[in-house]
Amino acid sequence: MTRSLAPSVAWLGDVELLAHVRDFLGQNRTTAVIEYHKPVTLTDFANRKALAAHCEAEIRQGLERARRAEYRFGPQSIPVDLPAE
Repeated sequence: MTRSLAPSVAWLGDVELLAHVRDFLGQNRTTAVIEYHKPVTLTDFANRKALAAHCEAEIRQGLERARRAEYRFGPQSIPVDLPAE
């Protein structure tokens, strides 16, 4: 998404919601990509501030990928520890 399209996609609180939705739905075509990040828990971090910093960094990286149209399609490999047999 380019900066020029952002106002038509992102709803800002100062704009009347119904007018914004009407304008958004009146566009020719909009494609949305939803990116799921690796799940994390508070126990993975020293404290909640470290967790918040991690989540912010992940979201920022995802937004940068979206701005550059570098989407991750399909399942992503996540390392899993399997018990030894």
